Amino acid sequence: MKKILTLLVFFINSWGLFAQINNEENTYHQVNRDLLEKFNQYSIVAVGEVHQSTLFHKWLKTLVNEKDFSKRVQNIVVEFGTSTYQSVMDDFISGKDVPDSSFKKCWRETSQMLVWDYTVYENFFREVRKVNQGLPKNKQIRVLLGDPPSMDIDRDLNAYEVIKKEVIDKKQTAFIVYGCMHLQRRIYEKYDGIVKHIENKNPFKIFSIWTRINTRDSLLHTILNEEAIKKPSLISTSKSRMGNLEYAKFLGKGMMRINSKWTPWEEVAKGILMKDVFNAILFIGSIEELSYNDPLPENTYDDSVYLDKLIKKAFEMKKMELRNDIPDYLIAHKLIRTKGFKEYFEKPDDKNKNLLDGEFKKMKENYPEIKWIEALNDIGYELLNVKATKKAIALFEFVVMEYPKEAGTYDSLAEAYMKAGNKELAIKNYEKSLELNPQNTNAVEQLKTLKSK
Repeated sequence: MKKILTLLVFFINSWGLFAQINNEENTYHQVNRDLLEKFNQYSIVAVGEVHQSTLFHKWLKTLVNEKDFSKRVQNIVVEFGTSTYQSVMDDFISGKDVPDSSFKKCWRETSQMLVWDYTVYENFFREVRKVNQGLPKNKQIRVLLGDPPSMDIDRDLNAYEVIKKEVIDKKQTAFIVYGCMHLQRRIYEKYDGIVKHIENKNPFKIFSIWTRINTRDSLLHTILNEEAIKKPSLISTSKSRMGNLEYAKFLGKGMMRINSKWTPWEEVAKGILMKDVFNAILFIGSIEELSYNDPLPENTYDDSVYLDKLIKKAFEMKKMELRNDIPDYLIAHKLIRTKGFKEYFEKPDDKNKNLLDGEFKKMKENYPEIKWIEALNDIGYELLNVKATKKAIALFEFVVMEYPKEAGTYDSLAEAYMKAGNKELAIKNYEKSLELNPQNTNAVEQLKTLKSK
C-alpha cells in the first residue's frame, strides 16, 4: 500500500510539472509560430534579450522547444558567451562530456562581468543541449558565442565576424539573442551595431525585434487597447501605430556612450521612428514583469580564482571609466569568504568577531577606496533574497558594530529581523535608525505597521 501511495504522489507531482510546462508552451505557441514564420522571408532573425530576466528566458525556453524551431534555425548567436571558447560550446551542445570548469569559462570570460552569472544563461545552454539530444546529428542546433574576451575588441564587430564566417558564408540561418541596443538600425552615423554591420555589408536585410513596452505610458497603453494587443504578441512596427512613435519613447532614461561621452538615450534617438529601428516588438510582459530576475545563488563567487579574476577586471574597467561600483561589491564578496567571516557566520560570538575585525582591518588597509557600507549592504540583501536570513542578520549586525552612527545600517538590520519574524528586534533597530536619521520615512512606515500588529 505504501509503495502504491508513493507512486501515486510521484505521478501527481510529475503530472503537475508536465501540465505547467505544457501550459507555458501553449501560452507562447502562437507568438512563437509568428516569429518562426519570419524565417520564410529572412535568413536571420534577431531578438533583444532582456538581461537576466526570468520571464524572457522562460519564453526563450518555449521557443527553442517548438517542434519547428530546429527546422528553421541552424544557429543561435548569443551575447552571453565568448568566441574564445567556441569549440568548448560545440562539444557541450552536441552532447559530449565537458568539465564544468571548462564549460563555465564560456560565459565567465567574456568582455563583460557579473552580467552572465545568473543561472538563466547556464540553463539556456543546457536546454539547447537537451533539445539536440532528440535531433539527428546533422539537424542539431549550433550555439555561436559572439562576445570577444576583452573590452579592447569592438563587441558588435566581433559578433558580426562570427555571423559572417559561420552563418552568412555557409548560407545558413541564425537566431540572434543580443541586448536590444546591439540590434538598433539607425541611431547615429558612426554607430555600427550588429544589424547595421550585416545590412551594410551584405545584400539582404534581417528581421530585428525589440522587447520592452512601458505599459504605464498613457499613449502606449491607449494603442495596446485600441489595437486589441494582448500579451504575448509579435507587433509589426510597419502596421501598428507604435511604429510611427519616436524610438526615444521606448528607451526610457538610460545613457549611451558616444565618442567617449555618456549621452542620454532620448537625445540620441530624437526624431527617429520606431519602425526605422526595429521590424517588430515582442510583447510578453510589462517592463516590471520583465525586470524580475531570480536571485544569484549564494555560492556564485565561492570560486576564489574566478573571484580574483573578476576583481582584476573590475579595476581595469574602473580605470577605463566604464564602471566604478563593481570593485567594491566584489571585494566585499572576497571579505565574506575569509576564514574569519565563515566562522563568524557559523557562530557570531565575541571570539569570532575579534578574528573578523583583524581580517577586516587588513582588507580596509589593502583597499582604502572601497565604500564598505554600501558594498556589504548589497551582499546582505543578496543573502536575504536567497533566504539565507541567518547569514544576512549576522552580516548586518557586523556592519552595525563597525559603523554604529550610520542610520542605514540599522534600517537594513531591522528589515532582516522583520523577515526572520523577530518583531521586537525589528522595532528596536528601526527606532535606532530613526533616532539617527529623523527623515527616514521607511522606518516610520515600518514601525507603524509593526506596532499595529
